[in-house]
Amino acid sequence: MGAQWVGKRALVLHGLLVVVVPLCLVAGWWQLHQALSGNSLSWAYTVEWPIFAAIAAVAWWQLLHEGGEARAARAEAARLDVERVAASAARTGDDSLEVTGVHGDERVALAARREYLAHLERTR
Repeated sequence: MGAQWVGKRALVLHGLLVVVVPLCLVAGWWQLHQALSGNSLSWAYTVEWPIFAAIAAVAWWQLLHEGGEARAARAEAARLDVERVAASAARTGDDSLEVTGVHGDERVALAARREYLAHLERTR
């Protein structure tokens, strides 16, 4: 079996699928009984919960079969975000991005938050 089926990421995805799909189906079954008892709003939920289960299964399949190219593209996009934020900080003289213990995605999120707050302050 390939790493896509037994790797750490795959096992987490399998675990989520095993939990989410049955819970959605049980919720749909419960809503069906509520609808048959006279709760007309439950008819919508009776249809909705199995759809959520199907969406979870499709997401599981897509994430499991996501190729290395897609992961590399995501990593490259994150790297470009870091470079963009660093360039923006260099232009404005903001050296506060050098926060100890903050790396990668957290750094990007922190920088984006600071940019947003600066934007709010400018438009005030």
